[in-house]
Amino acid sequence: VLSEDYDKLPPGAQDGFLRMAGQVSRLNRVIALSERYLTSGSKDRFRRVQIPCAAELLQSVLAEYDGRIEARLPPVGQPLSTDPHWLAVCVRNLCSNAIEHGAAPVMLDASLVENVLTVVVTDGGDLDGVALEELCGAFHRGDESKGLGLGLQIVAETVADLGGTLELTTRPTRFEMRVSA
Repeated sequence: VLSEDYDKLPPGAQDGFLRMAGQVSRLNRVIALSERYLTSGSKDRFRRVQIPCAAELLQSVLAEYDGRIEARLPPVGQPLSTDPHWLAVCVRNLCSNAIEHGAAPVMLDASLVENVLTVVVTDGGDLDGVALEELCGAFHRGDESKGLGLGLQIVAETVADLGGTLELTTRPTRFEMRVSA
């Protein structure tokens, strides 16, 4: 009803409605992703396919951030074999965390060498004294977090299930994800 009569709402109410609609949409995505993740058997959830261009997949994720992330990508045309959905989820979670909890500048550096895709997301923040295991624990959230605290856990488990590794350097904050392609 509100969306049908949106134009009749006062400007302040319109802004509130748009914020609420955006949050509802974000929560629906989180719920759908969490449901898909939690109801699938770990390694059974992956569908490896040949992706003709790793750079294009990464570029599609980066497009969601409206230029807030500086990037160096593998050369166009380098193929990889992976599950594009779950790879994108991992990259998106690392990028979102860097933007929401880190400090500018945020940089994504990706390379594909000898069938190993390496994605490094760096920001100007400082996680000194925090262990990767702590950050990747279920429902671990920062004080200002709007999320459920599952993003890094999903990244860590997905990367491990793909036979890869996830590492953290704390000063500056740097997550390095490696997966066999």
